Amino acid sequence: MDNQPPENIMLSEAMARLAATEKFCRQLFLLSSLQDGQPCWEPPVDLLETDSELLVYLVLPGAKADEVDVHVGNGELIIRGRREPPAELCNATVIRLELPFGRFERRIAIPPGTYAIKRQTVRGHLLIRLCKTEGGALA
Repeated sequence: MDNQPPENIMLSEAMARLAATEKFCRQLFLLSSLQDGQPCWEPPVDLLETDSELLVYLVLPGAKADEVDVHVGNGELIIRGRREPPAELCNATVIRLELPFGRFERRIAIPPGTYAIKRQTVRGHLLIRLCKTEGGALA
């Protein structure tokens, strides 16, 4: 049992919840500025590495792989695009709206190197394969 006063325990729990909420907002809904000043959100991402490639899974339901801009440079992967709202949104009453739409941008630090970029959709995710080219990527 912790010997801290109850107010310290409550403050610690509140700070942990605030940090978790801030992380969630940053991943899904936080508005940040793009180069052209337009607001955007950040899709959640998983980054995995094998001997031959980096695998980047983004949660972008309904996004088309060929409509997402992907750039690699200076040890950073930049993913930009737009997720359009469903057409039914115009004529429907919203009961719950949790999936963000509009402009998105995600910047991810990656190992320096040279990569060939391949995009595809897999089980509702956008999968970006960064294939390490010979003599390019460092593990």
